[in-house]
Amino acid sequence: MRKPTSPRRAGAIIGALSAALALTLSASAQAQPKRVALLVGVGSFSKPGIRALEGPASDVAALRDVLLRRWGYAAQDVTTLVDAQASRTAILAALSALGQRSASGDEVLIYFSGHGTSALDANVGLPVPHGSGAFTPADFDPSSPDPLKTLIVGRTDLVPILSALEAGGRKLWVISDSCYSGQQVRSIQIGAGDTLPTRMLPMKVGPDARDQAADLALAAKAPPPPPYPYHGTAYLSAAAEGERALDIPRHLLAKMPTIDGKPHGAMTDALLRVLEGKIAADLNGDGLLSLDEVHRATADFMAQRAYGQSPQRLPAVLEDQDGLGSRPVLGARDVAAKASHGAPQALRVRLLGAPAALSRAVAGLPGVQAVGEAAATDITVRVSPERIHVIAASGDLLASLPVDANAQALAQVRQLAWAQHLRGLAEMHQRGALAAEITPAAFGGNFVIGSKVAYVVKPERAATLVMLNISSDGKVSVLYPFYPSESAPLPAGKASQIPGAADMIKVQEPVGMDLQLIFAFDAPPAGLERLHRLENADPDDPRLLAFERTVSAMHGKFSFAATNLRTLKPAP
Repeated sequence: MRKPTSPRRAGAIIGALSAALALTLSASAQAQPKRVALLVGVGSFSKPGIRALEGPASDVAALRDVLLRRWGYAAQDVTTLVDAQASRTAILAALSALGQRSASGDEVLIYFSGHGTSALDANVGLPVPHGSGAFTPADFDPSSPDPLKTLIVGRTDLVPILSALEAGGRKLWVISDSCYSGQQVRSIQIGAGDTLPTRMLPMKVGPDARDQAADLALAAKAPPPPPYPYHGTAYLSAAAEGERALDIPRHLLAKMPTIDGKPHGAMTDALLRVLEGKIAADLNGDGLLSLDEVHRATADFMAQRAYGQSPQRLPAVLEDQDGLGSRPVLGARDVAAKASHGAPQALRVRLLGAPAALSRAVAGLPGVQAVGEAAATDITVRVSPERIHVIAASGDLLASLPVDANAQALAQVRQLAWAQHLRGLAEMHQRGALAAEITPAAFGGNFVIGSKVAYVVKPERAATLVMLNISSDGKVSVLYPFYPSESAPLPAGKASQIPGAADMIKVQEPVGMDLQLIFAFDAPPAGLERLHRLENADPDDPRLLAFERTVSAMHGKFSFAATNLRTLKPAP
């Protein structure tokens, strides 16, 4: 029989238990990873001749607010540098201080908003290393004997700091809303009229369109970027290394509204919508937001807005040996909005200048809804005295046909309606996002005639791949598996290039945009053999109708991605 405990001994036991509990709670609190952020926005500059941007200050304020309000950041752990505060010295000091502000296991978010440049910026011509973008601090001095030393250059300034933070066990997410940011780890040129200003540095030549062509010419000749130098740093950029990023100023908010009615960078506006839960980005429903998912969500929204820039994720799918694409970029759970797709929507078509007969025929197509000028649209059919132009919501020219080619125009719209229907089915039944991209990724999906490209996919599970192409002239072809020998499953967690490096696809006319729909099935879908050697098919082809049924039948048993390949004429 146990003897009763004395009051004094009972008090000692309770005190010991309380102390032990306090130590346990303290250790648990210390074990919780901290969330640390550095947010930099530069829209005004100390030196003359650099165009001001309206978006960066609002970008930083809105991002700080959503991190504190929704994503578990404490106010003392978020540092902001805006405009005059963001000198080169101050930015580098704040980056270096992240080592003292964080410890192993902590999440570190670094964000830049403002102007940028790179070796592919034909407008500036600074000797920025290839494969390394540069961010423009408030005291950038283009008249300096060595202006490069007044920039924040990715390879020389950021890589040592990020590498040290990563080596200390931090989980890093770097975001850059600036021009040519695809390899930084914006263009300072404002367009005429109601066009959006870009975030690039206008030091040599004039109109954006001419500059863009010159940039593409440089990109075509550029050496491949060096290998991605990090193993624990996820990166999201507003544009590819050879592309320009856009700023949405106050006077264009009525035409291009932002999430809060304030000026923003185009990519930051999309990102804020994701972080606020306005865009469903948790595609696999696991309660977390991965780099693949945030990239997919921002890119899809920006494509709908016709910005003409392609957000990039690094590492690229092909070189992601550490699985950073599937890693959560923010550790807070059940904050991002989960995907919830209903039935596929009709293709919304706006007709401008079209004769009555063509308008009636388009409105009568299956899966098509004719809309007025003020309504949201997916496709515009614009008829001039000489041509019929079919234009995507992204602003991409899908087809330019003779004015009497009504039958071709109808076929084009019907095919696009089918493509939208199939994509809607895929998003309705997918298990999650498939990591996929067009390589070389530095071009952002924009390629001149004669370029060589391939597709890279990385399924999270062993998968049977089906890749369809809807061409700019409205025909459907199977890119993979075109031959029966290509039907073998792809390995899980490994990037596969299709076709291989020795057999890349040569980009050819017609000029326009091709859409690729990519499915990674957990098991070989029924009737796969019917898709072999399918080329230039119409949407009512029995093989395609059978594939639609397969997509519905495989609910939750495949991942999905869509890519765009834009074919452009070479610069003159």
